Parts: sequence; structure tokens; C-alpha cells
Amino acid sequence: MESPPRPRSICSSVWDGVFAAQFGLLSDPLNRCVWDNKTSRWVWTGGLKLSAGLAATVKCAKKGCLWCRFLVYYFPSEFARPSVFRRKCPLSRVNIRMGSSIEHPPCLTIIVNKCEQVFDVWTTEDSPAAIWIQGRLRIPHVGAPRVLALARACVEQCICDHEQCRTIAPPPTEFTSLPSRLIDCSTFFCIRVVETNGNIRSEPYIALSYVWGDDQPYRTTKGNLASYTKHGIDYSILPQTIRDAIRVTRTMGVRFLWLDSLCIVQDSQEDKHRELARMRDVYRHAYLTIDAASARSVNEGFLENQRPLDPEHTLPFVCPRDSTRSSLEGKGLVGEIYLSSQYYVHEATMDLHTRGDKPGELPQSHTARRAWCLQETLLSTRSLVFTSETVQLRCYTQTQNVGGASHDPEFDLPRLPGAVFHPDRQIDIAPDDSEGRRSIRESWYRIVEDYTNRSLSYPSDKLIAFAGVAELYARALRSDYLAGLWRNTLLLDLLWQRRSGASSSTSRCGGYRAPSWSWACVDGPVAFFTHQVRSNTEALAEVVECRVTLQEENLPFGPVGGGSLFLSATCLRYRRRADADGCYRSFRQLAVAMEPSEVGRAQPSPLASDEATVLGIFSAPNELSVTIQFDCEAEDNTLPEVWVIPLMLFDGWQVIGIAVTPAEGDTWRSAAARLGESAGTSGREVYRRVGFCGVQSPRCHVLRSFSRVEIELV
Repeated sequence: MESPPRPRSICSSVWDGVFAAQFGLLSDPLNRCVWDNKTSRWVWTGGLKLSAGLAATVKCAKKGCLWCRFLVYYFPSEFARPSVFRRKCPLSRVNIRMGSSIEHPPCLTIIVNKCEQVFDVWTTEDSPAAIWIQGRLRIPHVGAPRVLALARACVEQCICDHEQCRTIAPPPTEFTSLPSRLIDCSTFFCIRVVETNGNIRSEPYIALSYVWGDDQPYRTTKGNLASYTKHGIDYSILPQTIRDAIRVTRTMGVRFLWLDSLCIVQDSQEDKHRELARMRDVYRHAYLTIDAASARSVNEGFLENQRPLDPEHTLPFVCPRDSTRSSLEGKGLVGEIYLSSQYYVHEATMDLHTRGDKPGELPQSHTARRAWCLQETLLSTRSLVFTSETVQLRCYTQTQNVGGASHDPEFDLPRLPGAVFHPDRQIDIAPDDSEGRRSIRESWYRIVEDYTNRSLSYPSDKLIAFAGVAELYARALRSDYLAGLWRNTLLLDLLWQRRSGASSSTSRCGGYRAPSWSWACVDGPVAFFTHQVRSNTEALAEVVECRVTLQEENLPFGPVGGGSLFLSATCLRYRRRADADGCYRSFRQLAVAMEPSEVGRAQPSPLASDEATVLGIFSAPNELSVTIQFDCEAEDNTLPEVWVIPLMLFDGWQVIGIAVTPAEGDTWRSAAARLGESAGTSGREVYRRVGFCGVQSPRCHVLRSFSRVEIELV
């Protein structure tokens, strides 16, 4: 059988080697077996193994060989050797191994000496290479009828074939109530707001998740609601994102659409509170959610603003001769493949480097930066995500690019665990420290971390924008929700801190929004310390009581008007020194000199005396290291009095807890008064949280014997 002719853009040596072997993509996958200390490199098996002359490769690259230029471009450290080295060792060679890998099956992995690179590989549907290369080029023109038809097919396949999606979110039944209002999209030039009155007909509808960005003058109000329900709204005056959503709804064969600006009366607090309380069901029971990820504002739209994705490199692909494939009998065919780098790793240092953000992935979307959109994503059974470069279907089973382009699951947004949707009896009766409950709590912490990294146009929405997710977790955890924390695990939930490197973007909200001990009282990203909580952990404090007051009784997971946490704990004075300018400097690693005392001797209440010892049992000046990370950097240098409250002891030598200061000012004391009790009248001292702290010492275990006092945190 005749070999395919060699193109002039490829040198003969690599055409008969690398290209004839299909880059090792059709061989056994690469497997990273073991690290060889003698050669300081990984031992690989599988794929295609070869060597190349260093000087010859560089020479061919200069002459225009696409493959040699590709190697020299992506592996400069292995080919850009000093000229004196090439003169002395003209036959110096590099070792190359390539192919698909177990770690990245749809991709091409290339290892040159100690450098590893991973590339996305795709081709077009009409290319001869399509039989062997499964990846497809991302579809950039997401508004094209063919693309929307493919998207509809993906949605229908999910409904029919995805068992996990049906289990977690079964289709609506005759007992599933509709949202209070829907948009009827059945007529082209005019849409109409429909009052469902809680009708239980299982009429499918689509929900929209988008960024407002700009004002919406045609939003539903008390003044135009009657007109919108009777006469409808002119399609042409609507913002582009809403018009695009209507078009997608019609293409999906669905009549009704739900979106907040038209289905909630925007100038009625009563209507807002009623509809926000049902937000969980609105997105959970939707046939589909449209995620307008590429639109910066409601006026921008998401169907026509995509930019084409240009592959970094195009290479010939020699299709193997296969007698079982009649289309390739006789003369060999040559197709094309497209390569785009994901990242590379140098084995000597194991440093990871990315070639910029991967185009079209969710972290680049505008909805992924908005706090309100997180619960809309998490609560949705399935979403069509219109990114800046393609369209994706995201469901509980998987995330896939419409059209078959490869997708890296590493870039997926988190998903809610199945137990949150259908808490079974085993989870219900399991103790709080069981594996099932623990995994649910860990997922909660990760989602809160994602949520706090997003922006809100109105900071007062901090709790209400997350209420739908909190309501689901409350059913699974069987615990009271206390302004972002859970009663059953309060001590653990207190272990949040400002995310590392985020000091410049973390601040405390202007007015009262949540108690100081809740992550909801700060603006900016937070992280939880709970991933280090192990079985050999001991509590050093006890929750005496905790209560919060809601602003609206019908929003049990919404905004709060006040909250107090009563702790029985040891209080340790954090000594600070004021400079000449009056600022109290922060000591990130503070070695504290201790005063001697006897183990087990009752300690005077530190809150009662300015001369109280920090830890009376220590005598060596450098035995104790105290680290405080203030919740807000602005407070670091302005607090003259700070106390450390140990909460948890690890391994007998490490303590973590919170830092507090006296609650001063009307904001915090009025919050305590709203609970029906004036601050301080209970006989307890009233404090507020200001930071997260850690204490390290080989003798931290003596804290077990220290006396405790009761304090109130507001």
C-alpha cells in the first residue's frame, strides 16, 4: 500500500518517525511509573519513545519544519544550548517520549528530557483524522441554529440517559408547583408575564442566570404589573441578554422562561421576600438554566459576542491503514490535528507553569464572579453555559462542551453532594462526627470559600444571596442555621480566616449585617481551617448559648438583625505595644515572655485585670509563638486591647482559636440589645471577633487546666 506523500512543511526524518506513528496517540497510554533517583527523572512506559539530534532539530526548525519548530518553541530549555556546546558535541541528542497519558487521556503529553508538556488535541468532524481523534474544535458561534440544535440534543440526552441526574433531581410531577410568575415566550413580537397562582401543573420552564450590570428600566413594578400580564411587553425594548434567553427558550421547545427582573416585583419588599424564599425551588425544578456567562451586563447579550478560538499549532495527521475501515482502504489519508498547550512541568523542580488561562472555561465567566449566580448554578439540575468561546452543558453527571470539544474537569465549579438533595436515613441518624456528615460539612466549607470570593452589588445581600444553598444543607445536616454557621458544629465553624494574600480586598461591612463571629460580616474571600481537623483534636471551649434574630421571619436563611454567641473559654491577653505615632503594631510571630505559676492553680479572670498573665504556666521567654491574622487589615493597628480565645488543641502542641476585642460603638451594642438584652447586663463581658489566631508550644496541653470565664460575642 502506498504511503501518503510527505508535505514540504515536514522534514523527512520526522515524517517517517513521529508522524508515521501518529505521535504515539494510538499506542498504549503513557504511564508515570516511578521516580529514578540516579537519573533524576520519571520512568515512563507506553507511548512513543525516540531521540532526536539537538543540532539537527534546531537546524530543521530554522528551515521551516513544523514539528521541529514546535519542539524548539515549547521546549526552549532543552534545545537552546550554548553554541560552544553544540560545536563540541554536534551529535548531542535529546530523549523524547509522547502519547496520550492515563492522567490526561484526551490530550497529547510530550516529555523532552525532564520537561513535560500537556496539549489539548482536536480535529474537525469532516477530517479523516476524526475517526481516531475524539476531541473537536470548540464551537465559537454559539448563536448559530446548528449549535443551538446540538445544545438541545445534549439536554435531551441528559434527561434520557443520565441516571445520576434523574436520581438527584427527578422531573417535576403533578404536585410540583410553578414559580409565582413566568414569562410566556410563545409569541414572537410580544412576551407576557403570566401569574401562575401556585398552579401545580407540571409545565416545563427555563430559568436565566445572568449579571444585571446595568439598570433595567423595563423591570416589573407595581405600576406596570397589570399591563405586563394583560398586554405583554414589546420584545424589541428588552435588554439583549433577555432577548437572547427568549430565543434559546423557544429553540429548546419550551414555552415559559423565568428571570428575576420580570418575574419578581422589584419595588415590593413583600413580593421580594416571598419570591426569594422560593429561590431554591425555582432553579431546582427548572427544566434548564441558561447561564449567560459571557455577558458583562444585561445589555450585552451572550449569543453574538463570542470570539473565534485559534489553535496554537496545526499539524498533519497520518491516518493508519485499517482494513476494517473501508473509507481508508488503499492509499493512506492525511488529516489535520490542532494542538494547544495546557501546562508544562519541569521534573527537576516539579514546578507547574500554565500557558495562560484556558479559553472558554468557567473561571473566565462573568457569572462565576457574581455571588448571586453561585446558588443559581449549584441549585440548577442542568445548565447551558454560554462562555466567551463556546457553549457547555453542565449537569450533575458531567460538564461537556457542546460539539464534542475536550473539557478539563479541573476547571469545573463545585457541585453539591447528592446527600444534600436527598438526605437518606443513614445520614439523618448518623452522629455529627460520622464520615457522611463530615463530607457534607467539608463541601459546605468549600462552597462558602467560593461564595465569599465573589462580588455583590449590594453588600446587604450577603446572606440572602446564599439562602437557597443554606436551606438545602440545613435539611441534610439537621442543624439550626445561625448567620452562616451551624449550631451542631459551632466551634469548628468559627475557624474561618481571611484568605491568604487577600488582605487588601477584605474589609468589615459598613453597617450591621451579621455577628462579628460570622464570615458574613466581612467583605472578601475567607478560608476555613477545618481541613486540618483530625481525630486527635480536643475542644478547649464550650458553646453555652447562641441565638440570632431574623429581619424577616419568613426568611429563616436570610438577613439577620442581631446575634450573640456565649462561650465558656480561657481568655489570654495578647500584649501589644503602641509606637510613637499611636499605632499598635502587629506581631505576626510573637515570642511572649511568661510568668511562672503552678499547674492547675486557678487563674484570675484575665478579663478582670490589665496585669493578667498571658499563659501563667510558661517560664521560658521563647516557648510560645502566637500568630494573629486580623479579619480586616485596617483594624490591625487600631486595637489597643486584644484577647486570644483558644478553641481547639491539636496533637498537644498547637492551638487555634479567635482573637477578640471589647465591643465598642453603637453598631455592636445595639445588635446585642436587639436580642432583648442590654449588652453586659447578663454579667458577662461583651466582645467582638477581630481575627483568627494560632498558638504553638510544646506545652500547649497545659491549657486544659486553665480556668474558664463566660464571655459574650456579638
